[in-house]
Amino acid sequence: MEKWGGRPDILVACIGSGSIALGLFHEFIKDEDVRLIGVEAAGFGLDSGKHVATLTRGDVDLYHGAMRNLLQDEEGQILGPHSIGVGYVGPEVSFLKETGWAEFHTATDEAAVAAYLRLCHLEGIFPALEASHALAFLEKLCPTLPNGTKVVVNISVVEIKMLPLYSNTN
Repeated sequence: MEKWGGRPDILVACIGSGSIALGLFHEFIKDEDVRLIGVEAAGFGLDSGKHVATLTRGDVDLYHGAMRNLLQDEEGQILGPHSIGVGYVGPEVSFLKETGWAEFHTATDEAAVAAYLRLCHLEGIFPALEASHALAFLEKLCPTLPNGTKVVVNISVVEIKMLPLYSNTN
């Protein structure tokens, strides 16, 4: 941040359970000059039913003793997740949504894989699939920003043992 001469304008992080985003957002939660953006995995699309967009499409309910956003069926039963994530987010992330201190968007798995391949080829960095959803959202976000906007993206990397699972993404 010293090189930039100040704070970032926007922080972008993936949302699985929310721990990665909270680690990035923590110091900036009440800073109105820093925009906090979480990106959820939209899987095959929000209308497909195969996603983990708990903040975008979930309901607030009690789970493990805390109010949080969950994916549920019509009878209130928790739905199994698709893509990355567990089908619910932690109560802190739900609180960020309820207060409006952070905004939440989605990216499909297809867009995430494209972002993954782009970063691999251009930079030699192998991002984790969940982080690739945040990278994919940059394709929508960046064209809307004025030149000079300082954007920080939290990128966790894939474990070497997981690389064979990614081999079919070409």
